[in-house]
Amino acid sequence: MMLALPPMVPTTLFDARMIDALRFPPSIFTTTNEPSLRPLKDGRGYALTVAAPGVRAKDLSVSVKDGVLSINGETKSADYTHVVNWATRVPRDADVENGTASHADGLLTISIPIKPAAEPIEVGVSTDDAPMGDDETESDDEEATYKLTLEAPGVAASDLAIVAKDGVLSVSGVAKRTGAKFAKTYRLPRDADATWASASHVDGLLTISIPKREAAKETKVLAIRTEVVKDSVSEMKDGEEPEMI
Repeated sequence: MMLALPPMVPTTLFDARMIDALRFPPSIFTTTNEPSLRPLKDGRGYALTVAAPGVRAKDLSVSVKDGVLSINGETKSADYTHVVNWATRVPRDADVENGTASHADGLLTISIPIKPAAEPIEVGVSTDDAPMGDDETESDDEEATYKLTLEAPGVAASDLAIVAKDGVLSVSGVAKRTGAKFAKTYRLPRDADATWASASHVDGLLTISIPKREAAKETKVLAIRTEVVKDSVSEMKDGEEPEMI
């Protein structure tokens, strides 16, 4: 038994577009790749390339606040929405104030130079007790200062060396009386301001105080430069014909 097929109905381009729209709802495309902020081979900075297909340069935003680099963008069309959302923590030595961003062919490229090497900071050690204050003052000081207490019996204050460099605090010393060695290193928080650090050594206890740097009130925004790649055809003058090979 043969079944009769319905007659073919001519379909226009408009009809086909409407059928696709009814069959498939508008989609949202989000970049899911995991780019990485990598150091340059010459050691002068860091580079990052993020794929953002479908997102226009004017819809992209690149900002840095509290050591976090954020990339956001969203471009909507009649059928699709293209979105890019990505964030990463930048290295301590990254000079975000002089960072640049460029956009070409759906790729966002960010370049951040490295800060000049900072001189090491030597922290003097006193033998005086820390001044006592009222409870409210002590509470405020604790919120604005990092404190580290170490046991160092047998080591005199003059035997200790405290140095802060590149976000690392080094505490070392050799007791002249017993010959005992003392050496420890600590990674400082990003907001620790070692420039104003102080230390006291009393009754075998070493106390190091490092004030917190004031939080950034403004967000650093990188301007995005749009790069246009010119080919040989677009660079030809009016009236010129492309050369046949």
